[in-house]
Amino acid sequence: MKNLTYILTLLTIIGLNACVDPLDVKSDSFQEVLVVEGRVTTEPGPHLIYITKSAKYGSIFDGVITPVDRADVAIRDNEGKTTVLTFQGNGLYATPADFQAVVGKSYVLNIEIGDKIYNSTPETVESVNVLDTLYTVYNEYPYLNENDLLNYRIGVDVYANYEKQENTSNFYLWDYDGTHYIKTFPELYERATRRGPVPAPKDCCADCYKYEENNSIIISSFPLGNNETDARLFFLADNGYRFIDKYVMTLKRYSLSLGAYKFYELIQNQLSIDGDIFDPPPASITGNIININDIDELVVGYFYASDVALDTLTIESSMLDRIAVLPIYPDDCRVLPNTTTVKPSFY
Repeated sequence: MKNLTYILTLLTIIGLNACVDPLDVKSDSFQEVLVVEGRVTTEPGPHLIYITKSAKYGSIFDGVITPVDRADVAIRDNEGKTTVLTFQGNGLYATPADFQAVVGKSYVLNIEIGDKIYNSTPETVESVNVLDTLYTVYNEYPYLNENDLLNYRIGVDVYANYEKQENTSNFYLWDYDGTHYIKTFPELYERATRRGPVPAPKDCCADCYKYEENNSIIISSFPLGNNETDARLFFLADNGYRFIDKYVMTLKRYSLSLGAYKFYELIQNQLSIDGDIFDPPPASITGNIININDIDELVVGYFYASDVALDTLTIESSMLDRIAVLPIYPDDCRVLPNTTTVKPSFY
């Protein structure tokens, strides 16, 4: 998931401000909150740990995220082997390229910043299970547009079906990226002038392929007492471009410990708050990292260790009951983010 550090800091603000007395904007109490994001997996390295600090005055965060660039960072396994991470700049620390976590082993993150020492709780790598199937279900979700008129978001819900297997994890974090064809209308391009727009058709390019990444938290687990799950993972909306032809998706599944799953579940719940009376109450996001000499210090983030499985899913436009109207974008398709005229080999 992308931009997790920003989300963690924001949710910490929400959680703290929901649980304190009215804000004292004149408070002289200053505190820097350490925020740690990172994991190790069974994939080849390097694996990254991102360490930042956010300033807090009393109960008020100033919104500035500052990278921590002078830390000693290491990962220790349950057999006593220590792997030292190398500083990459901008708060990033990397394991060697040949480092890979091993199923069954436990790992602890150690961070030393000046005279402060931070440790995570041990995280054991649990094996991912074998996925039965990935499939989609067409759906339409009603919503009120900016004019308070009823409209519908059309698209597909993505589901995963799998069963419990011996010596595998019960909890998963999912991530995905997708590629789809996109069509624009460069012949309709207009150039801005002082007297207004003037037609200035472009010769290229109308046909591109767009790459996009997931930016949400997707988790799944087994329902209580069940040995099989048919988990709805996420809704992929048709924005007018995604299903002109087909949408080719690569999904990664990360095994989680119970603690890591609860951490992401809490973040997911807090992100769902929209002011409804049925919203979950605001809560402070912390994690599994502590200052070993000051356990009361607020540290935000969760270090975990995962096995990883890779799955693919192709969604054809014919799998939707109907598709959205193609927007008229009057420009070269290459000006849109993450686009190329080169057709990917897998498409």
